[in-house]
Amino acid sequence: MKKKKSKTIIVNGREKEYTEKEITFDKVILLAFGKIDESPNVVYTVTYSKNGKKESGVMVKGDRVKVHKGAIFNVTRTDKS
Repeated sequence: MKKKKSKTIIVNGREKEYTEKEITFDKVILLAFGKIDESPNVVYTVTYSKNGKKESGVMVKGDRVKVHKGAIFNVTRTDKS
């Protein structure tokens, strides 16, 4: 069985090793915070940059993007209460 090649990405300023070809909105949040708060008052915003041909963008719940070495993901958590 072939071992998946790891690439370094940046999530909220911290280097993370990632082996999958794509990353989901939820997985970025998990890498940033370790868990997802399912409270209806909590909203997450995920932005990314330096990610291959699609240089930058915003992710929403359900999104997935291809991951390139050196991609930068920023996640913010907002509590609307």
